[in-house]
Amino acid sequence: MIQVNGKEFLWKNGMDLYDVFKSAGYTLSKPSLLVHVNGEVVKREQWDSFSVKDGSVIDLVNLLRGG
Repeated sequence: MIQVNGKEFLWKNGMDLYDVFKSAGYTLSKPSLLVHVNGEVVKREQWDSFSVKDGSVIDLVNLLRGG
């Protein structure tokens, strides 16, 4: 199991952040988010190579844009 923004989701072998985004309901391939995994920031340039481990606690924070 992993926890995303306080909700539990099933973990699967080989899970990456894009799987997490889909599970959390995001439809964009690279949503505008700040990503924390186990309290550490995961930079956007690391998303492609980041592997999510079983038991991870993930916080996805929406970034607001506007003008």
